[in-house]
Amino acid sequence: MKVIGTTGSKDLGVGAADAVYGFGVDMLRWIREHSKEFFGDEWSLDICPIMAKYGLLVREPYDPEVHGEDVGAEPGEEIWAFTARLKAL
Repeated sequence: MKVIGTTGSKDLGVGAADAVYGFGVDMLRWIREHSKEFFGDEWSLDICPIMAKYGLLVREPYDPEVHGEDVGAEPGEEIWAFTARLKAL
C-alpha cells in the first residue's frame, strides 16, 4: 500500500485489508478507552449504529451496577453499551 502526502509517496508494505483492519482495531480501542469523551460527542450518534451493525455495541437499559455510575443516564434509560466483542480488543 502506498500513502501519498505532501512529501511524496511511501510504500508501507502492508496490504489494504491489513491497514483497514489495523486502523479499525486501534480506533475501536481508542473509543473503548475514551468512552466518556466519545459518547459525549454529537457525532457518536452517527457512529454507534454502524458499530452495532458489526456487533460492537448494543442498546440496553442503563443499570448502574452493570455500567457504572457516571454515564449520564437514569436507571432504565436506554444507552449504547459495549459488547463482549469490543471489550475483547
